[in-house]
Amino acid sequence: MLRPALAAGHVVITDRYTDSSVAYQGAGRDLGASEIHELTMWAVDHLVPDLTVIVDVSAQEGRRRRGEVHDRLESEDDTFHEAVRAHFLAMAQGHPERYLVVDGTLDPEEIHHLVLERLRSDGLLR
Repeated sequence: MLRPALAAGHVVITDRYTDSSVAYQGAGRDLGASEIHELTMWAVDHLVPDLTVIVDVSAQEGRRRRGEVHDRLESEDDTFHEAVRAHFLAMAQGHPERYLVVDGTLDPEEIHHLVLERLRSDGLLR
């Protein structure tokens, strides 16, 4: 579904693409980030996003925002969530050209502005 849309010149926005599998399963579940990465790259034929936006908040802040609503992953302890967060941040640090990390405690309008600014500077948005 992604490749035909991209080939037609469409902008594709996804939530939780392959990086999430690597971070949650590879780092959070400690199943081996490099193995999960290799498997997901095979599954998507090495298609990677032009830009991945990481809205960064601590595990504690994420738990506070969710309140009493927790699914299976959200019910994991803060150690799990901090491992996932650390892996996302490490990926971003290793490939800053492909990631934008924004402080998730900023006002939504400021986050929106930062994302648009990056998309424009990367030539992904006119």
